[in-house]
Amino acid sequence: MKLRQLIDIANDAYPDDRIEMAHRVREGRAEKEDVGDGLALFIESELVETFDPGSNDKYQLGEAVRVMRTARDELLAVYDALSDRLAE
Repeated sequence: MKLRQLIDIANDAYPDDRIEMAHRVREGRAEKEDVGDGLALFIESELVETFDPGSNDKYQLGEAVRVMRTARDELLAVYDALSDRLAE
């Protein structure tokens, strides 16, 4: 699997091509302000930083799932803390 394929999978699932735009920022083809979405920048960064071009597709997808699961869990913990505080 190439990094481009992994970025495309994530971009197809995320609104408004923001992950693609974040990847353009990394490549120097766009400005960070053009993205306007910190979460998209974060997702793209996690995918790029954990990508290993020497690994097979299954490993690449598994690693991407792992880092997105970790991010999901961390976001959910923050969401829960804020929701709990709101309910007080």
